[in-house]
Amino acid sequence: MSAVTKLKPNPLRVLQQEFKLIELNGKFGVFRPSSLIWVAGMPTAPALEVYQGKDATIAMKRFIETIPAATKPSELIAQYYSDPNTTVYQNIAFSPIPVSSNTLNLWHGHTITPKQGSWNTVKQYLLHVICNSDQIAYDYLIRYIAHALQKPEEKPGVMIVLLSGQGTGKGTLEVILRQIWAATTLMVSDVDSVVGRFNARLERSYIVFMDEALFRGDAKSSDRLKSLVTAKQIQIEEKYQPERTIESHHRFFAASNQEHFNRTEYDDRRMYYLRVSEQFKDNPEYWKLVYAAIDNGEVEAMAHELLTMDLSDFNVRQRPASNELLNQKLKSLTGLERFWFDALWNGSTYSHGQYVGDLESEWIAGKFWQSEDIINAYQRRHPTDQRYNPANGRELSETLKRICPSAVNLRRQIGGDRRYGYDLPALNVAREEMEAYLDGSISWPAA
Repeated sequence: MSAVTKLKPNPLRVLQQEFKLIELNGKFGVFRPSSLIWVAGMPTAPALEVYQGKDATIAMKRFIETIPAATKPSELIAQYYSDPNTTVYQNIAFSPIPVSSNTLNLWHGHTITPKQGSWNTVKQYLLHVICNSDQIAYDYLIRYIAHALQKPEEKPGVMIVLLSGQGTGKGTLEVILRQIWAATTLMVSDVDSVVGRFNARLERSYIVFMDEALFRGDAKSSDRLKSLVTAKQIQIEEKYQPERTIESHHRFFAASNQEHFNRTEYDDRRMYYLRVSEQFKDNPEYWKLVYAAIDNGEVEAMAHELLTMDLSDFNVRQRPASNELLNQKLKSLTGLERFWFDALWNGSTYSHGQYVGDLESEWIAGKFWQSEDIINAYQRRHPTDQRYNPANGRELSETLKRICPSAVNLRRQIGGDRRYGYDLPALNVAREEMEAYLDGSISWPAA
């Protein structure tokens, strides 16, 4: 009777299966592909952890102790580093499209199993609550989500921002998105993990949902956020890990109970603001129905319909007109722009209970306003603005060129001096020019 000899596994091959080499910024490290696998029940896909130097040696030695190997661990590790069959990655990607063989792709697509069926309760929630019964806003939102399903390789460059008070159901949208992308939906309450220095949580995230109220709105964080919304690549940095750059396919959402979410420029193209309805606030019976629908197949039906939706005529970068966007722009006005808007709103130069200088109380077209008097009026109205950056004639000139181009800059004889100033257009013309600057229609009070 012949005995069948059982082949022992090659320790080097086993080690090469368990650990892969990666070169980042000229430095080598090892990682375990098995540690990157997402399974249902995990909050998100595991982050990439690269071992370098002594840490790499310790990790491999501990693994070698679990396998039969006649070779000393140090010798086996030396063979691992020198063997041409050891896989070496030279790039990292988070990409829904194929990458080169020397690139480690951390992508994980949607995790839901789409099924045909009705999703009317979820649909009505999105239309009447999230979009406040605005059909145009709903059509854009639903196609925005469909675009994320069908074309993950095309970054939209637009962020969805939900605004309302607490308890209105904004966060339920995150629950729906997470059910579709369970492995790659990141919800943050500390926005520094998104806009701050250590942002490794973004590396394996596709849907990024920023929780309400905790976005500080300071200029630095605001600018960083806007850059992330449109950036094609982002730098990933984490403590004790090598820095790396990945392509960005992220979809950003935010929910805020602040009336002013962040600084919004006059020509903003990144934010799409939705004023969420409060009609079902403190209505537990309604939310019981919504969550029952979410838990019992309606999101699967939603995903099925969105995956087959025709997007041939949809441009995700073309947002519908939004009154809330204009409101955010108005709340973001500062300095001379804010002062000028107030003057247009009041239709006069009346400020803090006093008439300014010798100017009239009513806006008079063609009346010569001295630059000095306009700046003095601004200083009286906004004294704290002058502490570090006092207004001057050049700043006034640049501001009026943007927001009131019909104002004629000239010099006139005042007493024994020639003074710089402006002939102003009619009030309705000046208001129309402000609207053109902000790209929105304002309901002005009667002049």
